[in-house]
Amino acid sequence: MLLKLFIVFTLYSSISTLSTNSLVDLPLKIPEGSSVINATITTASGFKNYFIQELISSSGSSIKGKILISSAKDSYSIHYNADSYTGVDSKERLVIQGTNCLLLTYKNSWDKTLPGIKRPLINLILLMGPSIFYRLDHSSLVWTPVKNEKIRGIMMKGESTEINKRLKITYYYKSHLDRQSGIESPSRIEFNGYDPASSTFPSEENIILDIYSILHVDNYFENDIAHNLLQNGVQPPPGIGCPHYFSGDKEMPGLRVFHMQFTMDERIQGSTASRTISRIYAAQYYEFLKIKASLLGSISEIIYDYGLGVAFNVDEGGSVAVASIDSNTPGIDSNGNFALSSLFMLDGSFKYLGKLNLNGRISMETLFVDITQHRSGIPVEAWESVQFNVNINGKKADKAVITQYFAQSHYEDIFWGYTLVSTKISIYHYDQAKKVYTWTDAITRDYMDFQDAQTMENIRFLTEKGDFASSDSKLILNFILECDVSGPAYASCIKHTEDRVYWLKGDFLYFVLLPKPVSLLRISDIQYRFSDTKVEMEVTFLDLPHLEYIFNSKTMSISEATFDKMMKTKANNEPECLERLSRYQETIKVAIYRSSDLVCGYLSNLDDLKEDTKQGQSASVYLFPLNNLHRVKQELTLDQIHDAYLQDVGMKFHVFNGDEGKYNF
Repeated sequence: MLLKLFIVFTLYSSISTLSTNSLVDLPLKIPEGSSVINATITTASGFKNYFIQELISSSGSSIKGKILISSAKDSYSIHYNADSYTGVDSKERLVIQGTNCLLLTYKNSWDKTLPGIKRPLINLILLMGPSIFYRLDHSSLVWTPVKNEKIRGIMMKGESTEINKRLKITYYYKSHLDRQSGIESPSRIEFNGYDPASSTFPSEENIILDIYSILHVDNYFENDIAHNLLQNGVQPPPGIGCPHYFSGDKEMPGLRVFHMQFTMDERIQGSTASRTISRIYAAQYYEFLKIKASLLGSISEIIYDYGLGVAFNVDEGGSVAVASIDSNTPGIDSNGNFALSSLFMLDGSFKYLGKLNLNGRISMETLFVDITQHRSGIPVEAWESVQFNVNINGKKADKAVITQYFAQSHYEDIFWGYTLVSTKISIYHYDQAKKVYTWTDAITRDYMDFQDAQTMENIRFLTEKGDFASSDSKLILNFILECDVSGPAYASCIKHTEDRVYWLKGDFLYFVLLPKPVSLLRISDIQYRFSDTKVEMEVTFLDLPHLEYIFNSKTMSISEATFDKMMKTKANNEPECLERLSRYQETIKVAIYRSSDLVCGYLSNLDDLKEDTKQGQSASVYLFPLNNLHRVKQELTLDQIHDAYLQDVGMKFHVFNGDEGKYNF
């Protein structure tokens, strides 16, 4: 009999102490659905008080939570993630305070403490949130009843356990509840002792967690609106730029087409406020962009010819002002080329933020008031990129957080399987004194009415209102296209092409006309005529645009080291210098003319240009950030066009995939 009692006592002792050293290792077992917990944390001395609201969404394979904490001195939110099947904590926390996001990781202990927190135990409890009670119903914990206590005016039952002889935990629940219901709905949890995983032993901490309400949202609302909104609410907020998120590594949708039309509604808020609505035509393969914008009732139109490296500003009367473009021009990528990915700001490293409701922003404190009246908005998926020292709308930003919102699409859209709904750019200035980034501006671009414009039905509509040519002179050339006799589909070639004439015009423009130094804006019209075996393409070319004054110089005092690095020749004046340099095929980013000794030269790297105001020599400096000096100077005159295309007689090109549209020119 004594032996039996001894064995029972030994087993009881062995399971009364948790084998793990950490509360974080206890699984978080939460009912599926969405919950909101309201609580406070108070130190026993009453010196520190924290008001806490925890939002929890358990759906699919993950549990996501957001802990909102406020005190007299600080307020911040904590975001976490756990596996819904096993309850295993990711052991990471994103702590967001204002516009700053800090990543905390756990390995035996948290690598950082929360803002304003110095003691390890309260740091641990705050990082786990009121939902810690879901972890305490674990088989490795043995609870012992304690005497009843009156808490907040109500008599309550209580039970206690001890972890590693370092931390005593006591929870209290309303006396009418049974034990299981009590541990699932406690009213108070007291923590006395030390962080069980801490390697140091500061003075003992006594913490009181009072839980005022546990709302299981799904029990109150039959539809999914509340659940979806709460799922949206637990996500780390977009626009801050956290080190990472808890949503996996899903790849951002890619572009499906590269010629398109769309409408963009851009709103700027912050240091300035404005709203611009633009109709945009973009053709990446033709290196062309047209923006017709309306700002405060004023209409403007600008056309970018990236191949030529110039911009044409068209006023309401059709007059055109020409200027050279630079690397800050919309759509220019890091290599100096026009790309739609740059126009939509898709460049850079993007992280998957998760599924959101684009307009689903509500205050959880007013859940019951607003939830039934709220319209769910557009369900989207978001990706985010943080970029430093970038140019946004012509201005330098110390930090920019670019958030892309995509909606799934079942149609063949501009992107594979998705539609780009909105882009939000959050701009920050770096405060050198405080060593933090401060938000200054937000730019929101909403996209509508995307249209695939791959087929060029009418080239002239792009430039019909602008007077681009320097004279009324024109040139009309006839191009004869014959089906390739050796092609297996020779007999049906013409019929096949007639059914796809718009593709023919677009590919003819791309493969035959534009490879020559002729601006797209000079191709006034393309007409076509079919016969039994060939197609006749009649093309109208306009005269050269006004390009005489697009390159402007500035006088600088240039260092001797700069002159040593540049490639040199001689010229009698600046126009002659530019003319000579334009014949070179090398990359020219800077042209320099020194009139004192007629030296003319260039630099291939803009960083090699150094000013020396004390000992430097005066020179005229021209900048070509897009390396377009050669291209502008080589633009063909009307007299040169015929002979230039004559050199291509006999060339072959494919209009369509396969052999149906194989042509001899």
